[in-house]
This record gives sequence, C-alpha cells and structure tokens, in this order.
Amino acid sequence: MKLGYIQEAMENYDIAIRYRPNYSEAYHNKGLTLSFLGQLQNAIEHFDLAIKYDHNDATAYCVLSMLKKYPKAIKSCNFAIKYAPNCADSYYIKGMVFEKLGKHQKAIKNYDIAISTNLILLKIILKKEFH
Repeated sequence: MKLGYIQEAMENYDIAIRYRPNYSEAYHNKGLTLSFLGQLQNAIEHFDLAIKYDHNDATAYCVLSMLKKYPKAIKSCNFAIKYAPNCADSYYIKGMVFEKLGKHQKAIKNYDIAISTNLILLKIILKKEFH
C-alpha cells in the first residue's frame, strides 16, 4: 500500500468522522489503517469507538483479540451481547478469545450459544467436520 494512499485514506476518515461523529465504519477503517501502520494503541482506540457506535461490529472484536487485548475483547463482546443478545458473532468471537486464554470450557459454552443463535454457523461447522 503506497504511503500517499494511506495518508489520503486517513484524511478521508477524519472528514467522515468530523461530519458524522457516530459513523462506526469510519472509525473501524481508520483503526485498520492504523494497525497496518503499527500504531496499535491508536488503532485500539478507533476500534473501541467503532464498537461504541455499532455494537455488532464483529470484526472490531476480532481485531482487538488479534492485538492480544483479550480482556478488552471479552468486555467488548459482553457489551455487544448486552445490546444484541442474538448476535452469534459476538459469542463466537468471545469463544475464540477464551480459547486463546486456555479457558476451553468457557470457549465451548460461547461456541454453543453462537451455534444455537445461528443455524447457518452450525451448518458450516458440520460441513467442515464431515469433509
């Protein structure tokens, strides 16, 4: 990715945020760009804002967990679950984080909830198991 394009993208995200301060996608995309640039703390702050304005932003939770901010990722998932209890992605991501922490029973519990709230996810898992 060329630096000029990155700078232009960052400026466009800032403009979008200035005009729509609750536009979660702009915070999310700026967070991704900041991650790419290695500005992890700043990226985390932008993902937190993306989640604040869109509790179902599953990718933001994933990125937080990939940045090894496991307690923050769990807290964010709990927040999303509070506002969208039928969002399978939040339970699935929370399960992945627990798995990374070695808390396998908690991971399984969250995977089970994710599956029970999303039958498509169950079909994907079953397809992988039998192929």
